[in-house]
Amino acid sequence: MEENSSVYRRTNQEFEDRQMIVQDARGQENNFSLDRNGFCWGQWGGPTEWGDISAAGLKEMGHEKIQQGYIKAVERFIKGEVEEQDGETVEFVKVFDYKLQSSSDMGAFYKKNLNPADGLDTLIPVTHPHVDQSFDGAVARLHAHFGDDVVRLLKRRFRIINVWKPLSKVENWPLALCDSASVDFQDLIATDTVRRKYVGETFYSTFNPKQLWYYLSNQKRDEVAMLKIYDSNESATARFNLHSSFCLPDAEGWGERESFEIRAFVFDREH
Repeated sequence: MEENSSVYRRTNQEFEDRQMIVQDARGQENNFSLDRNGFCWGQWGGPTEWGDISAAGLKEMGHEKIQQGYIKAVERFIKGEVEEQDGETVEFVKVFDYKLQSSSDMGAFYKKNLNPADGLDTLIPVTHPHVDQSFDGAVARLHAHFGDDVVRLLKRRFRIINVWKPLSKVENWPLALCDSASVDFQDLIATDTVRRKYVGETFYSTFNPKQLWYYLSNQKRDEVAMLKIYDSNESATARFNLHSSFCLPDAEGWGERESFEIRAFVFDREH
């Protein structure tokens, strides 16, 4: 197939468009927490030595420098934020994946060969409400990344936390986050995620007008969103977070969105 002449289908799923109210949380962003709502916002600009990094800058920097700089810094950030919210000690945080996203040329995305294993192969904003890992998918991820150490790690509470960082002020395609307390578990549909060397599982959501959605208007590059994707603590109020990007009305001609998202395991101290 000639480049730019064909469209590559990424999924065999079928979606329908439905309208939901997404409330602007600006001015109330400190009222949300990971354990109560499944998400929160925090202040973090990234490694100070990076300055105002862009998507192009990340690609130029490459995986090795990202893992040595950004990844180690964000692991420290997650540990501090979770310990402050919980009042409990986190033993360690381990980033296992990251994704670069841009809305600059969404049409071209469907015409290129995509390498999902390359976190710098640019994705577009995802517009379907989803949870990156289902409950079974989270455990499968643990097995995939920790091998023989899984038996020991499963004896303690572990979470998967995403940190979503804008690389420029978000004027369009913001990230919408759903209050987990408003989600009926029956709304969620477990779906296979098939890669060349890995088969995982994610959740998608059916339409439910009772769900409560929020976003942060004009989100700045040092205002990061934290999402609880999974919690092994079955008594936790929030064990997952539905999220999705969406197009703001009358946003034509506004700035493009660039973002960098990491996914991390968070392990409590063994009791």
